[in-house]
Amino acid sequence: MFSIAIDFFLEYISINRWTINNFEITNIEFRKKEIYADGIFSSFIFLVVLHPIIEEILQRSYLNNFIWNNVVAPINIGIVFIFILNVKGYYLAILCIIILIISNIVYANLSKRIKVNSNYLSFYIKNYKIYFYLSAISFGSVHIANYKVENFIPGLVIILVLPQIFGGLILGYIRLSMGLFWSICFHAFHNAFFLTFLLLCHRT
Repeated sequence: MFSIAIDFFLEYISINRWTINNFEITNIEFRKKEIYADGIFSSFIFLVVLHPIIEEILQRSYLNNFIWNNVVAPINIGIVFIFILNVKGYYLAILCIIILIISNIVYANLSKRIKVNSNYLSFYIKNYKIYFYLSAISFGSVHIANYKVENFIPGLVIILVLPQIFGGLILGYIRLSMGLFWSICFHAFHNAFFLTFLLLCHRT
């Protein structure tokens, strides 16, 4: 509940009149419109059941795995740049292909050398925080897609996803300390709480 309270506070900081005016956000409530257009039950299944499972598996299942952390690192970096720099069109496809190629090279290199070279493991242990925080920033960056920003300001648009970055840190901690199942459960509880809050506000 404490983390949800902080999330509410960060939502207020990131989405207010200043950010709306400066970023010219035109459909900030598109999620609410989608919920009522798709139906409450369908939205609940998607946001509270499917969404947490898929996101936790993709974003945090690898956090305690040495090889996969190194493989996913280029992907996470790519995600951050894609959304922060608003990469679109052919450039997006090219960047995604480059990221996948780099990740495959990293995986092939690590899988061959991990048994004979401890330098990788030493670097990983000393710099694990980088992998952890990178996963949270990547998780938050994906949620920039929740908003349509007309007056795009590269870099500063990260303000919009401060709550999701914070959520990524909390979910990452739960994932490492309690396991993937509990990070999925907390993610589901978080989404259910906000969905219920949204519905109650709409009725009032």
